[in-house]
Amino acid sequence: MRASLFISLVCSALVVASCAANPGPPPVAEPEVDVRAEAPENNAPVEQTPGRSQINVGIDSINAGFNPHLRADESAFTQSLAALVLPSAFIDGAMNTDLLVSAEPVAPVGEAKQTIRYVITPAAQWSDGTPVTGADFRYLWQNMISTPGVIGAAGYQDISEVRVLDGGKTVEVDFKHSFPQWKRLFTYMLPSHLFVNDTVPFNQVLISSIPASAGKYMLKSVDRGRGVVTLNRNDRYWGDNPAETDVITFQEVRDRTYQLMRSGGVSYSDVAPDETTVDIGTLMHDTAVRVRDREAQLSLVFNMNSPAITTPEQRKIIADTIDPHLLAKIALGRSSHLSVAEPLARNPQVEEKKLPEEGSGSDYVSTRIDVAADSRDQQAVTLAQALVDTLNNKGFDAALIQGDPQVTQADIFVTWERTGDPLAEVSRYQCDSPSNLSGFCDERADFAFQQYLSGERATAKDKVEQLEKNEVISVPIVADTRVDILSPKILTPAASLDEWPVFFAAGSIPTAPEWRKN
Repeated sequence: MRASLFISLVCSALVVASCAANPGPPPVAEPEVDVRAEAPENNAPVEQTPGRSQINVGIDSINAGFNPHLRADESAFTQSLAALVLPSAFIDGAMNTDLLVSAEPVAPVGEAKQTIRYVITPAAQWSDGTPVTGADFRYLWQNMISTPGVIGAAGYQDISEVRVLDGGKTVEVDFKHSFPQWKRLFTYMLPSHLFVNDTVPFNQVLISSIPASAGKYMLKSVDRGRGVVTLNRNDRYWGDNPAETDVITFQEVRDRTYQLMRSGGVSYSDVAPDETTVDIGTLMHDTAVRVRDREAQLSLVFNMNSPAITTPEQRKIIADTIDPHLLAKIALGRSSHLSVAEPLARNPQVEEKKLPEEGSGSDYVSTRIDVAADSRDQQAVTLAQALVDTLNNKGFDAALIQGDPQVTQADIFVTWERTGDPLAEVSRYQCDSPSNLSGFCDERADFAFQQYLSGERATAKDKVEQLEKNEVISVPIVADTRVDILSPKILTPAASLDEWPVFFAAGSIPTAPEWRKN
C-alpha cells in the first residue's frame, strides 16, 4: 500500500484512547510524517513515549518485508510481528476465541469432501474500524495458491471454495479431499479490504508496513534508517485481555547487544548470536539467557530444471564437495552455537560416483554453475559466495547471482527453508505448488503426499527422506539459532525465561501483550 494510506490509517487509530473496543466514527487522518527526514544516527537510543508505558526489544537487522507467508521475508521478527498484529483462526492448535465464535466441520456442501464453518466474532475489526470478515479468509486462500514463494501452500491447494455468508461473519470452506489438519490454515490473515482491489501483488503488499491490525498491537511506524519498529496498543481490540503495555519498540541491536542491554536501552533481545553474545548475556547481573533453534534452516536447493546440473549423480558430487560446517561458520560469522545440519542419507547407487579431485570438477559439470541468493539476506549471500569459491577451487566454473531466488534463473538457490512443519515440507515437493522452489515433480510422490494430507498416510517424512536420498534435491546447512536475553525490567506471568512459551517459527516475542515494565 502507498505510504500515505498507511500513515493515515495508523495515525488515525491512535486517537482512540481507551483499551476496550470502541468502533466509533471512522478515524480522522493526520498529516503525513516522514520519519526519515531528521532521523538520528543509528546508535542513538530509542526515545521514550511520554506518559505511556513502553518496553524496548532488541532484534536483528530488518532486511526484507513483513509478509509472514513469503519465503523472501522469512525471519524470526517477521513471524513475531505477525503474531502481534495479524489475526489467526487457531493459535498453537487452539481456536482463537477472540476472533471466532466457533470453527467446526459441517455437512459437506455439493461435491466437497469436507466443509468447515467458521463463525467470526461480531466485534472483530481491523484497527481502521473495518470488520474482520470472510473476505479476509478468501483473500489469503486465493493468494496462497497463486503466489510463487509462499510458505506452506499445501492445504490451501486442497480448498475448492470459500463462501462468505451472514454479512461476512460466517465463512464456509470446502475441501476437495478430507483434510484433518484444517486447523493449521488461516494463520496471519491480512486486511483484504486494503488490498483486494489494489494492483499491488501479494508478494509486495507488506513490503514496507502492515497498514491495519486485528491483533492486540498495531504497527505505528517503521524507521529503517534507525532500525526501529514501533507498535502501539491497538485500542480497537475487542478481546477481554488487551495488551498490558502501551508501546513496544523494536530496535536493531547489530553489534551493540551488550551496550544496549547493560544500559537499559533494551530490556529483552531475541537475536542471532555472534561469537560472544551468550557469554555477554551470562555476565550481566540478574539477566537470563536462553539458546534455542528456530524452525528454519539455511539450505542449498538445486534447480531440477537446470541445464548445467541434470542428474542426481551431479548433484551428489556437488553436495559432497562442500563442507557444511565451514560454510555455516562463514555464512553466520561465528564458530560458536552453530547447529550444523546432519548430512542427508543418499542412495548407495548415487554414492558410487567418485568425488572430483581438486581441479577436475569440470569433468562432471562442464558448464557454468550459477548460485543465487537474495541480495537483502547477507547470510544467504555470504553462504552463496562461499559455495561459489568452494566449487571454483574444485575445478568447477561457478558464479554468484544476487536476486530473489523465486524469480532468478540459477542452478542452485541459497535460501531459508521452514522445518518442523509437515505442510511446509510437503509443499516444497508437490508438482504444482507455488512453494516448490526446486521445480521437482513426481506424480507418485504427489500421490503419497495427497494420501498424507487426506489422513490416509500417517506421515510424509519417509517419502521426503526417500526423495532426498534418491534425487538429491537440497542440502541443509545450518539452523537459525536464537539467543533470548531477558533483563529483570520486564515482568511476565512466567516465573523464568525457560518457562516462557516459544511460538512456532517466531519465539517468545508473541507473548509481549502480557509483559509489564518492572
